[in-house]
Amino acid sequence: MEHLCRINWKEIKNRKELEKEIIDWCDKNYSDINELKRVDVLTLIETHNLLDNSKLSYDQESGFSKIEITIDARVFYGIKSKWNLTFNFPEFGEHCISLLISRYYGEIRKEDFYNYTHDITIA
Repeated sequence: MEHLCRINWKEIKNRKELEKEIIDWCDKNYSDINELKRVDVLTLIETHNLLDNSKLSYDQESGFSKIEITIDARVFYGIKSKWNLTFNFPEFGEHCISLLISRYYGEIRKEDFYNYTHDITIA
């Protein structure tokens, strides 16, 4: 059985680590993101149940099709965040041209920040 493991999105700290995890998850000895195929990204979406957080679009001017995925990311000092991944594919072809990764942070809520910074347990 293929792809039994899932990526733990909330443990990933930066863009480089996220890209490496996606490549490693494909388990096909890819060396970089440009070797990813459209079917790999669609399998990633299906395996991680990200269909509701994904969007497929096509840009007629550039001829690119895009797959956008929004994923919950690590909590940063009590602030929730999300990864936004945009995979770009050519109109004719199956290999990924580029992967744009951005991270969006939610609002800082005083209560969450206080709870996060003052939740110190002594073992």
